[in-house]
Amino acid sequence: MKKLPKKTVIYGKNTQDARAYHLKLQEICRDAIHHNDSIRRNYGFILDYNQISQNKFVKQGEYIELPESALAYVDTEYVVTLPEGYYACYMTHVVQDSADFTALLQWLQEHKIKPQFVVADEVGLQLFEYLEHGYPCEVKVFLGETMKCD
Repeated sequence: MKKLPKKTVIYGKNTQDARAYHLKLQEICRDAIHHNDSIRRNYGFILDYNQISQNKFVKQGEYIELPESALAYVDTEYVVTLPEGYYACYMTHVVQDSADFTALLQWLQEHKIKPQFVVADEVGLQLFEYLEHGYPCEVKVFLGETMKCD
């Protein structure tokens, strides 16, 4: 469990299919990226918690964290703040939109926790078509703003 600061991100919601929201995110970020000297890539997904129990990595949308200055060039409709608070954090390897969430699910069940939402940050920069080979992600389950971290 980690206490994480709030994070403001540019969010592309999955309204049609995975390719559609990925292209939408690229479109939204285009102006923001051009108005910055450099960016530090922090890329992730908002996951469908109900699918995790079946070890499915189902993306409801994707986000990218850019510097605060970049947000001025993005329509507020596409800006989302992930709250400060406590998160159960779990490293997993995603292959073809599936992953082993067994340990995370057992921990949540033992502590009788019903997540408010789940995000997953890609770990590292993927420079090739990796869906078949997989990629590591840190899955973060929001537990609340006022939880004690043991």
